[in-house]
Amino acid sequence: MSSPFEQLFDISPFPAVVTRLRDNSVIAVNKRNSEMFGISQPEAAGRSTSDFYANIEHRERLRAPLEKTGRADDVLLHLRKPSGETVWARAAARMITWEGEPAVLTVFEDVSEQLNAQRALKASEARLARQSQALTALTETQAAPHDMFESRLRNILQM
Repeated sequence: MSSPFEQLFDISPFPAVVTRLRDNSVIAVNKRNSEMFGISQPEAAGRSTSDFYANIEHRERLRAPLEKTGRADDVLLHLRKPSGETVWARAAARMITWEGEPAVLTVFEDVSEQLNAQRALKASEARLARQSQALTALTETQAAPHDMFESRLRNILQM
């Protein structure tokens, strides 16, 4: 029978993973993590954490604060599922002891949709700014009384 901690870990609404510190291998994942990454709990166990980073340099974003304070909060990571699909996640991690040895408990939140929406908003804002500049230039051109109709029309079409 599993311990109360293991039961709570498995039913957590957030994807979570426990990794062994000495070799950076996965010890356990909960059901939500299996759903998020599309890998069963038995398949995940023993795999290297490196397999799950789309950008391996992001591992350092977790490691540095963990080594310094034993915790890492609000860390943005670009992760890779076994299928090759990538996901952006915000993570929090804590140093723990698992079955008598040092380990790390990491909890994730998928923020891919949020980041995509932010990128789309920035692109829309940039497009609106370009359109505004073009309309301002067009208005300035039209304010010149000495221009002929053909010249104004050509400028409008060029804008």
